[in-house]
Amino acid sequence: MYRLNRHDLRFPPIEQATPEGLLAVGGDLHPERLLEAYRHGIFPWYNEDDPILWWSPDPRAVLFPEKLHVPRSLKKRLRSTVFTVTLDTCFRRVMEQCAGPRPQYPEGGTWITDDMLDAYTRLHERGYAHSVETWQDGRLVGGLYGVALGSAFFAESMFTRVDDASKIALVRLVRQLQAWGFRLIDCQQSSPHVMRFGAVEIPRSDFIDQLTAALTLPDRRGQWQFDRATEGLKKHGPPGSTAYLTAFSSVAYDLPQLKGGGHMSFTITPKELKARIDKGDQLVLLDVREPWENQLARLDNSVLIPLGTLPQSLSKLDRDTEIIAYCHHGMRSGDATGFLLQQGFSNVKNLIGGIDAWSIQVDGTVPRY
Repeated sequence: MYRLNRHDLRFPPIEQATPEGLLAVGGDLHPERLLEAYRHGIFPWYNEDDPILWWSPDPRAVLFPEKLHVPRSLKKRLRSTVFTVTLDTCFRRVMEQCAGPRPQYPEGGTWITDDMLDAYTRLHERGYAHSVETWQDGRLVGGLYGVALGSAFFAESMFTRVDDASKIALVRLVRQLQAWGFRLIDCQQSSPHVMRFGAVEIPRSDFIDQLTAALTLPDRRGQWQFDRATEGLKKHGPPGSTAYLTAFSSVAYDLPQLKGGGHMSFTITPKELKARIDKGDQLVLLDVREPWENQLARLDNSVLIPLGTLPQSLSKLDRDTEIIAYCHHGMRSGDATGFLLQQGFSNVKNLIGGIDAWSIQVDGTVPRY
């Protein structure tokens, strides 16, 4: 068994883990080591009287935000006003509740030791660890916590004191993460609970590939708050249709489920966009930088709309036209995207990762409205 050196943050290759997923022993829980572990798909899990044990199981349970499945029995609870859900209002208290006795763990979360409480509280203070809290009549009745790096969220533990309280926290978190462009949620190991919400098991090697891609995006550090539009649900569309809310900046928009049952995908990566362009797909690109400095000046079979001409350009587009907006580390692209969705356009995406991450060399010029 590989024993970690307190003065060396490096971990052994994850392929050296045992069949059960145990990779290393020892080390410490300093923030730098914890972050290094998560970046490599490794997490600590041990009991009070054991040395620190580090794990990287194969296969890995993950939940892709766009694949979230909300059980029918939970949808009515989500529409009710019985619960209030918040982010990052009492992180340590959520951890302490997770460490206490629960129906599935009558003896409590014995792996959440005092050292773990202190370590993850330090991560929270640095803006990496986050909690979701479910409240009823002013009482904390459910919640969960985890770590966020890039566009990956590593779920650690959850608790509930009232039926469905932790489930509502999970759904609200996943919807918010999707609106923020997160690519995956690490559930570590499969359980009937997470599988019910759409989690799947994937080979560890695939998980590492997904994680590597997610870590190319900036960390969302600091105290989190829900976007206003993810604080509840509204009915939308014809009878029997499913609806949900998302938000870009602080403005709420009612968005229907797409035809065929799939929920709208709100993000596209530079690599995915490049592939679409190479394929020859016709695209409409919303220029939110005013101007885009000719970085997309040579796209064949595509349209570039300057933001200043957006209102008059809408009348020239079919409502099912695919539109891509460049998210420039601010709210303006999100506001414009939300405006398009509000106007009835059903296929709008934000480009994430930055246009400067790649270059395009194709023939043709971009027609402008």
